Amino acid sequence: MPRHFLLFLFLFVSSHSFLQEANDVISIEFDNESLLQALKSLKKNSTERFAYSAQELRGHKVNGQFINKSDPTILEVILPPDLSFTFSKGLILIYRAEEVSASNQDPGLFNFRLIGECSDFYTGEVLPYATIKALNSEITAQSNQDGEFQIEAFFSDTSAISISYVGYKESIVRPIDFENPKKIQVLLKPEATLINGVLIESYESPPIVSRKDISNFTVDVLRANQLTNVGESDALSLVKSIPGFDLTAGNNEGLGTRGMSQSENLYYLDGYPVFNPNHFFGLFSSINALSVKNIRVLKTGYSPSFGGRSSAVFDITSYEGNDEKLGLKIQNGLLSSSARLDGPLLKKRLTFSLSGRRSHTQLLKSELYRDLFNSIYNSNVSFSGSDEVLDAFASEVQPEVDFSDLQAKVHFSAKKGFSLTASGFFSQDFSSQNIVDSLEEVNFSIVYDNQYEWVNYGGSLVFKHKLKEKVKAKHLISFSDFKTRSGSLETIIGLFNSSSFQLQSSYENEISDVTFKSEWDYIYSDSLGLKVGIENNLNNFKLQESSFSVPIIGRGFAGMLTNYFARVLINKKKFSTKFGVRVISSTKYNELFWEPRFKFNYNINKDVSLKAGYGVHYQFLRKTRSLNFFRGATEEWQLSSENNDTPYSRSEQLVVGLNVSLKKIKLDAEVFLASQSGSQENLSYIMSGSSQNGDEIVFGQRATSGVEISSQVNVRRSKFSASYALYDSKSTLTQNSEEFNFKNGQVSKHNMSLLWLWENNNLNVSCNSAWASGKPYTPVIGSYVLELVNGDFRPFLLFGENNSASLPSFFRTDLSVGYKLNLFNSIKATISGSVQNIFNNQNVRFYSYQINDTSQSENFLILERETRHLGRLYSIFITLSI
Repeated sequence: MPRHFLLFLFLFVSSHSFLQEANDVISIEFDNESLLQALKSLKKNSTERFAYSAQELRGHKVNGQFINKSDPTILEVILPPDLSFTFSKGLILIYRAEEVSASNQDPGLFNFRLIGECSDFYTGEVLPYATIKALNSEITAQSNQDGEFQIEAFFSDTSAISISYVGYKESIVRPIDFENPKKIQVLLKPEATLINGVLIESYESPPIVSRKDISNFTVDVLRANQLTNVGESDALSLVKSIPGFDLTAGNNEGLGTRGMSQSENLYYLDGYPVFNPNHFFGLFSSINALSVKNIRVLKTGYSPSFGGRSSAVFDITSYEGNDEKLGLKIQNGLLSSSARLDGPLLKKRLTFSLSGRRSHTQLLKSELYRDLFNSIYNSNVSFSGSDEVLDAFASEVQPEVDFSDLQAKVHFSAKKGFSLTASGFFSQDFSSQNIVDSLEEVNFSIVYDNQYEWVNYGGSLVFKHKLKEKVKAKHLISFSDFKTRSGSLETIIGLFNSSSFQLQSSYENEISDVTFKSEWDYIYSDSLGLKVGIENNLNNFKLQESSFSVPIIGRGFAGMLTNYFARVLINKKKFSTKFGVRVISSTKYNELFWEPRFKFNYNINKDVSLKAGYGVHYQFLRKTRSLNFFRGATEEWQLSSENNDTPYSRSEQLVVGLNVSLKKIKLDAEVFLASQSGSQENLSYIMSGSSQNGDEIVFGQRATSGVEISSQVNVRRSKFSASYALYDSKSTLTQNSEEFNFKNGQVSKHNMSLLWLWENNNLNVSCNSAWASGKPYTPVIGSYVLELVNGDFRPFLLFGENNSASLPSFFRTDLSVGYKLNLFNSIKATISGSVQNIFNNQNVRFYSYQINDTSQSENFLILERETRHLGRLYSIFITLSI
């Protein structure tokens, strides 16, 4: 079956490429010809019309061979720096490049409404959230998610504006240079583009992570994919360079913001929530890096159109596909292989993108794979009387970890702002382990055969349209479903006269979300706008648990949330503000829940701005259990209700920030206060008289305050990014016991991250260092033993004060190197390698305590066991672009 599929894929790509080339691309060769003669040859082989002045083309010679290239691509290479061109409605106009900010033309329009769209020069993809500035003025604007922008009262059609976007060269244009000065389309070129062996490069390097607003960031996905993340290319790997994330947690597990957990984030992929954003127990993202187009990270005061979680929002937009030609990208690493196929189904109107990833850990048990699994294994498994590092691959039955994901997107766009987008996502993880726990003194052992499965799938249908120039609408229907299954077979040997018997248990948890959302934008003017909307969420929950093949738990229920939201935008010369509210009505509660949101920005001058944000967020879907190998249980989600013990979460944050932007240096500082009711802590406890640890989620209140500072410096081909965060967090739990121990403490007191990225032609090098003060934990300070009525002895532990001790400081440095090369005319390759934790600093992750009660006496042995982070790891990638 795989061979037939690959054959079909090859035939489809070949035939589709032939059709595209026959219509849109040509093959031509120039051998020391004049530029004028080269353009005449190009006109003969092209279906486009050309316009130019022959006098301006004299004195230039052209050499080169072009195979299956489009007219704009060829012109980009053969035109000298003093000539440029535009392409509109089948006409290619070649002209001498001049400074557009200075104009000798008389204006034809004054104080008119300027409408524009920003898109990629080569692919035609829209560029959302681009920055538009009117030169010699304080008027600014930002393109929306569709790349569109509007300035209500623009001075004149000869006034110049600049358009900038992360990873692209800044463009300066005048409306009068366009066919319709009132409606312009700006095409931006990437910072560095390799065309037919010629590198077109800008030395001014874009920021790695750009701050769009208070606690609002956009990640440079192109740069993120250059950095390997523990064996996988991960679009979320750069998020930790944003201050506010726990650097001491294991990779993506640490993406909880400002002391909250990862499950309290909203991962929003093309309009639907992703419940399980992880592969391989949280070591990297389940969202394929090849499929990601844009990532926004919103931490405070974001739009009321987002809701459902009490922490940050990861607004992820997947790639729509190239609207001109078919493309194929393949990536292979030590853990998995992935690919993306995209292109036009109907040129300039209908595009598709299909990406997938599949692990090959069963075929290639690399050293990287073994180290990763053993790290997770030792974090979850404890043995009687043992504090050594365990090797799960030493047993006869080898453990298994498989993961896969699939994403698809079809996008249709038409004139007058009409578009229709369908998107889908599927991810699956499977793992099995064979665990043996034995007590040699009494010839007794237990063999655990555990299997786990995580399945998350979802999709959305988004319809956008314009009623008038000032009114836009967006309607969305989405669904998401997350299932976790586990099965455990326990074989107990030697308990009764050396005989054995088996216990079998199973567990299944399912949570689903179906959403309908409709929102309307009314742009009254460039300085005033209004957004209103309604959103309905239907959440279903199901839990089934059985032991000895007999069901012991089986319950399920559904809840409906109706959300009404509104936001007002005011944009003046010196300040702008956005304030709104989200009102929630739940079928599980007899009350309304109000979520006010607010953002404010004041420009002190062109380089310094003062910002503030405030937001209230409720969460009703709660993750109440984490993976435990020994108990054979996976994650569990529940829907809070007045009739169960799982409370909803309410978080409230106030942030004040300062932004300083100089020529090559950007500095941001934020001070925040946050409080959360219904906060949860994952506590581990020791089962007295046993060697096993357990987990329990307890709820309470948390208060957090802190300061976050980040800076970025761009020097030619290098980018430097530094961030520092200082936190003070305190929790008050509603449940506590002297047998509970903080397995994972609260947020670190100090976090610091340094990132350096250097790019030169085809070579890129990056280095990322992280330092953090040790997490707090609660130590065991002693024990005592009580004799029971039946004559047995039972141990009890004495704990110190909550979080009265701290783990050693955390430090880690990673290094990545990538090299690009051309294999053939239409095939490019990138070879990337990385060393994670190059100094092999195996930081302590947490301490756990075990009671060795093998001897039936008062002499119980208490063991303190260290679980450490990953040591030095090596990764390598090969990426092909066709």
